[in-house]
Amino acid sequence: MRFYEEEIADKGLQWLIVKDGCLHCADPGCLKACPAPGAIVQYSNGIVDFQQDNCIGCGYCQTGCPFNIPRYGVRDGKAYKCTLCSDRVAVGLEPACIKTCPTQALSFGAKQDMIDIANARLVDLKERGFDKAAVYDPPGVSGTHVVYVMPHGDPALYRMPREASISPLVSLWRSGFARTLGVLTMVSVVVAGFFHWMKVGPVDPDARPPREGE
Repeated sequence: MRFYEEEIADKGLQWLIVKDGCLHCADPGCLKACPAPGAIVQYSNGIVDFQQDNCIGCGYCQTGCPFNIPRYGVRDGKAYKCTLCSDRVAVGLEPACIKTCPTQALSFGAKQDMIDIANARLVDLKERGFDKAAVYDPPGVSGTHVVYVMPHGDPALYRMPREASISPLVSLWRSGFARTLGVLTMVSVVVAGFFHWMKVGPVDPDARPPREGE
């Protein structure tokens, strides 16, 4: 959890509390950016999981994530993040954070059920004077499977991007166009090398020009 002090107009100094973890995007930028097969997987329930055995430690997942979530182990250089306790969820249990929360500030279930709970909380917050309260479910990543109810509305106050989206460069380099361009580049290098060999012949280290004075 992260805590921020913010001076809010008409409300004075406020403590803003944010659960700092993966939002499990419906269209995850980390998965798009990752070049290692099987290092990042997305299950049918929406959970995005990291498989460290397949991670090559390249750092691209960190570049692809608009929320700056993946972190790298000091010892092994592998990427890590919240997995939403995928092992517990797989056997019908709640994530550990949900299980241990004493105030029921966190809820777990199907996304539509969570949206319904979030909207009900919005009604309560607005009745209490939080007119800007909003649900954070950014469309730039096709929505997230972890949603926040933000009493003060502005995501920037909670250190979250207002317009979360995947970098166009990430989408481009994994696209069919980029792959085709890469293949054409490799073919061009091979063809150029072949014609150079046909014209000049193999490199002979003993055929260097004599140096001055030799």
